[in-house]
Amino acid sequence: MRARATGVDLTTLTGSGPNGRIVEADVLVAGVSDSRVLATPLARRLAQEHGVDIGELHGTGPGGRITQDDVLRAADHQAPAADRAVVAQPAPGAVAPLSRIRKITAERMASSVQATARVSLFLDADFSEAARFRSQLQPEFARLGTPKLPWDALIAKAAALALVDHPAVGAQWVDGQGLRSSTGSVHVGVAVALEPEGLVVPVLRDAGSRSLRELADDLLALVDKARAGRLSPLEMQGGSFTITNLGAYRIDGFTPIINPPETAILGVGRIADKPVVVDGKIKARTMCTLSLSFDHRVVDGVPAAAFLARLAELLERPYALLGI
Repeated sequence: MRARATGVDLTTLTGSGPNGRIVEADVLVAGVSDSRVLATPLARRLAQEHGVDIGELHGTGPGGRITQDDVLRAADHQAPAADRAVVAQPAPGAVAPLSRIRKITAERMASSVQATARVSLFLDADFSEAARFRSQLQPEFARLGTPKLPWDALIAKAAALALVDHPAVGAQWVDGQGLRSSTGSVHVGVAVALEPEGLVVPVLRDAGSRSLRELADDLLALVDKARAGRLSPLEMQGGSFTITNLGAYRIDGFTPIINPPETAILGVGRIADKPVVVDGKIKARTMCTLSLSFDHRVVDGVPAAAFLARLAELLERPYALLGI
């Protein structure tokens, strides 16, 4: 009764009574401290788990409501050093504590699977021309001070241009309200693995309107910062779409999990020579399997497939990436 009267969500509390039982004093303290803070129950629970003062946060949800993302960003910001601490190898059979990044990754991925209606599409794209294109550009990029042209920078550019043509894939589901349409700017996140800690997703801003060399410079700098544990929360916010690449591990296709609140994510498999039938003859072509996972609540299969086909077309005819 006391919890109902003060508006306190009991699921967010840790009891101080015998065997962890929640007593009246726990409810009263919570009611005084944050009952007037507008936040989702999950956000309150995460704030308590991560030691975040929910009263100091600025909510980005409807009406200024504090969401789980607001809490996770604050948690990530307040203890970056701990995320990169060396994790000691546990003894066989022992339960090792989770790093902050690993815990956040686990929570976000589990939440995504439970909340979205995920569907995955696969397309084998011919990267033969893109491979030549990249090999021709890299020496010139190096001369201008950019060490290399990462595949993910090329793919991010193509994805951003495809999103401009197919904005439905860039829309976002807003609980209880409807769909938020995509904005004019397209920001593409690129997943970076920090083993054993977890994943971080730095974001390439305005990927459709910037040059390939600018994107390459930006991506190389962001990856270095991620691996050094120096990414800021701002550098991981506001993505329209995410790319995750497992090609270096000889993976062809996979079903990536959507990075909320985004609607779609692209999985990139290995880029390798394979036998392909061309004009009735078997030829060696540089191929790559692209895997698109999308939220069927937001976009249907046909527009998602049209987006993936356009993305592949841009990579199969990559010279368009220079002039657009």
